Amino acid sequence: MSLTVGSLRGTASLDRLCQSLLFFLALTLPLARIPFPSSNSVLPGQDLQLFDLIACLSAVTAILCFMFRPNFRHLVPLLYPIALAVSASVSENPGQSVIPLAKAIYLSGLACLVQVFLDRSPQKGHRWLRWGWLAGLTLTCFCIILGVIGFYSGCSTQQTNIFLFHYGSIKAGHFPRVCATFFNANLLCNYLLVSLAWLKSVRARALVALCSLATLSPGLGPLFLLFLWDFKSRPSRIAGTVIALTMYLLTWTYPNDLFQGHFRASGRVECWRQSTNLWLQSPLLGQGPGQALVLVRWQAPDGAIGTLTDPHNTSLSLLSQGGVLLMAVVMTVFLTNRANCDRELFKAILLAFWLDGLTGSFEDARHIWVAIGALCLFPAAAGSEVGHNCQKYVCPLPSRLNPPVRSTTI
Repeated sequence: MSLTVGSLRGTASLDRLCQSLLFFLALTLPLARIPFPSSNSVLPGQDLQLFDLIACLSAVTAILCFMFRPNFRHLVPLLYPIALAVSASVSENPGQSVIPLAKAIYLSGLACLVQVFLDRSPQKGHRWLRWGWLAGLTLTCFCIILGVIGFYSGCSTQQTNIFLFHYGSIKAGHFPRVCATFFNANLLCNYLLVSLAWLKSVRARALVALCSLATLSPGLGPLFLLFLWDFKSRPSRIAGTVIALTMYLLTWTYPNDLFQGHFRASGRVECWRQSTNLWLQSPLLGQGPGQALVLVRWQAPDGAIGTLTDPHNTSLSLLSQGGVLLMAVVMTVFLTNRANCDRELFKAILLAFWLDGLTGSFEDARHIWVAIGALCLFPAAAGSEVGHNCQKYVCPLPSRLNPPVRSTTI
């Protein structure tokens, strides 16, 4: 009897550890620059972050949980680095693929460990994950507000205001462009887009949409499309569609040039052209991860010269690295348990990864992979507030465990 009680206590402790790790994983997701860039690097160009430490502890715990309760469905995201490894094996310089492959294992592993934790403690796990995500979102919005206030208080440069980001293809003016604790404003906007799915209050969603305006990102189109589409009225959905289409078309040129009456193709257009040509050279397996995909020199409205080495399109980035094989694998990861997922979160991830991905490469975004892990097992928490869309997929209890309710007449 004592052995049974001890086993139960150990199981309960492991469950509490999983729930705590889910909370801190979601909480530290937006803290990409805390601690701020330093010389303590694990990989070349990668700074050690609080999230990485929690992720390592979570990985060890997830392996332990998986050993006790193996479910190979949780390993589906690992098809992503496997497909990249196949492409790397046939690339011209496989040695350059080592670090990108390690990053792919790390990202897909986030989705795996979230699934393992949620499978172990469905209802409480989802609750703690949501609380952690909302806490991180609150901190992010607070940093956005601080960045805006600092800008209008005289701290209007990146040297004096750590929450600001450069204007990119937009001409500088008397307005800030904020990245908060993220590495760039586009990634911040993408995170806010996914975060809308975790909010139930219209006022809270409106506040996040208002904060997102400070990013001045093309991702504002998909974000407002999701925000306005949920009002379920024809005018709001038309407005959301128009905003999304307008923001996308503006990325084809420089907005200030367009307002002055002449068109000049943006650097993104050349990135799309080069990455498409690169993919067509090896359509099935791509060029392999870590290879040079694009090289575009562009001039910002303020006269500064920059170099772009990223395709600035998620689909083209996947195709040029891993070809049709990698694209098929990513689609498989997305569609796993599609019928059993929460529709709001699935919709937000689709918009963040594919629609916002028309103007940026977000396959390496940590928050998307964590959200994918949360997406796959939402039905396990049916009956809780996060599983309200998938009650019909829950198997009924056997009759001996679910006795009939006695009816009384008053």
